[in-house]
Amino acid sequence: MGHRSRRRMRQGNGSGVVDVGYPQSLPKCRRGVALSIASPFTSQQVAAKRPPNRTFRYAGYLVLDTKRASAIIASAGHPQPLYLSRESGVIELRTEKGLPLGLMDSEYSEVEVRLEPGDRVLMYTDGILEATNSKGEEFGISRLEQVLQNPSVSAQSILADVQQFAHGAALADDATAVVLRH
Repeated sequence: MGHRSRRRMRQGNGSGVVDVGYPQSLPKCRRGVALSIASPFTSQQVAAKRPPNRTFRYAGYLVLDTKRASAIIASAGHPQPLYLSRESGVIELRTEKGLPLGLMDSEYSEVEVRLEPGDRVLMYTDGILEATNSKGEEFGISRLEQVLQNPSVSAQSILADVQQFAHGAALADDATAVVLRH
């Protein structure tokens, strides 16, 4: 694999289960949905291994090329990653296609970004956006974009900000973040 590093973030459909790690530690999704590590998502792989109880999963996929300073991202219904560029500010990295895994046959597209020094990419689960405070307000995408602009942002600092926003209350859904900084 050399200079490429792959990360996959997977989220259950409300079960609170989230896995983040190297692909060799995540070759199979829960309940029998398996993906090839050689390519992100293909409808043939998903259809052939669809769970019998018709459950579905959200997933995000990131391939980091450290020599080219680029990232390739695909999504299967997962929240769109955020990209902070010194030139453009914060933008969502939207893919054209990609339904949740196991929902129905789907095509999955990729988006590639070139990373410049100071750029950041954030992959996150919807539990971060949906965290609520005592007034019933959600953390939301605007707050997440603001947090990403902090030069020392990390996954830990994002989760700490979410917990502080929720006044330490238990979150209704899982909250996971992966921050890539160039």
